[in-house]
Amino acid sequence: MNHATTLAGHDFVVTDIMYVLDRHPDPQWRLRSNFCNPHYVIAYCKSGQAEYHYNNEQVNVGKGDVLLFPKLYQHGAASDPHDPWSFLTVAFELADLQGTAEKAIESLPRCMASSYGYEMHELFGKLYRSWTSKKPGYLLLCRGLLMEMLYLIVRQFSQPLILTPQAHTIEKLMDDLQAHVHKTYSVDELAARVGLSPSYFRTVFKQTAGMTAIEYQNQLKINKAGDLLLGGYCNVSEAAEAVGFKDIYYFSRLFKKITGMPPSTYLKNR
Repeated sequence: MNHATTLAGHDFVVTDIMYVLDRHPDPQWRLRSNFCNPHYVIAYCKSGQAEYHYNNEQVNVGKGDVLLFPKLYQHGAASDPHDPWSFLTVAFELADLQGTAEKAIESLPRCMASSYGYEMHELFGKLYRSWTSKKPGYLLLCRGLLMEMLYLIVRQFSQPLILTPQAHTIEKLMDDLQAHVHKTYSVDELAARVGLSPSYFRTVFKQTAGMTAIEYQNQLKINKAGDLLLGGYCNVSEAAEAVGFKDIYYFSRLFKKITGMPPSTYLKNR
């Protein structure tokens, strides 16, 4: 299944958290084969191993793996008696803002090796500490941490996992382009900044970002311009200038191509 097509653009928010648990190693731990949780569930394996059964499959879970189950998803599981797993788990509810979140989550693998292992480990630890301490405002913080976990899962499966040494360099460059959205760089300039040939840079950038460097810069600029227009900070000409466009007619055509409407209409909708 093409996870990128299924997940791209979907929007949902965490509305409620039922529990956050830290399970210590227990050789006797198990779930009956027809177990169904009435809520969405994410679990993170801290250590050890477990075996899950669902959809006529047997899946081995190990350190760093992430499990994601839709509501009422039938499954069974058992801890490895010789190397019992320890894990953190959270049950929650979602508000589906587009009516497609459930299918999007169902499209994901139930067990995944996260490419953001360190981040998931830190987020889950902070979620558990915040949930158990229950300091003022803890629910806001917990929902935000869980949303960040879901974001990392969606991000991983909305673009191919890049293992090239240059991937992190390209991601840092992408962050820099976002921070300097008013500037425009040629492919040759960007390739020189990261020490790659222009042809190889084009390949690695598209693998990492899912689009060309020029398309990425245009997307950033139009997104920023849209925010400025909706926020009432400027008119169309000023928005174009703020993101580095000198030709307002080209800006308007590009804006319509990316957003589906001209900036003047966007301005009226604020």
